[in-house]
Amino acid sequence: MSIWSPPCREMLARFAARQGRELPRPAERLYDCSAEDLSDFLAFLDNICSFVGTPEELAEAAEHAALESGREHILYSEMILNPTHWPQFSVPEIIAAVTAGFDRAAAQGGADCRFTLSPAPRRGRRPWPWWRI
Repeated sequence: MSIWSPPCREMLARFAARQGRELPRPAERLYDCSAEDLSDFLAFLDNICSFVGTPEELAEAAEHAALESGREHILYSEMILNPTHWPQFSVPEIIAAVTAGFDRAAAQGGADCRFTLSPAPRRGRRPWPWWRI
């Protein structure tokens, strides 16, 4: 889907450059992860999520996903967000940024996108306090 598109790789490279960082692999191999090892994929996911450094960038990423979905003729999409991949943001910041990005995309004809927050802890991390949202 849209997160695998070349424009998404370009966006992630731009976010990384703003932080003085580089992507973990060349753009054409960015998403090469082991299909056999979930921990490899989760480590990769944590790494690429860390390139999103501001709520504005998170909103841009959400907007991009909704616009790309619309280009693929997807009318509605529901995404799962796990806040443990985004430790640089509070849960209210995640909700506000993703909602703003989805709303901007909808106004431009993108897919109608919603999200569900996943409260599941990972790899020994404590669950995030969902009751404080």
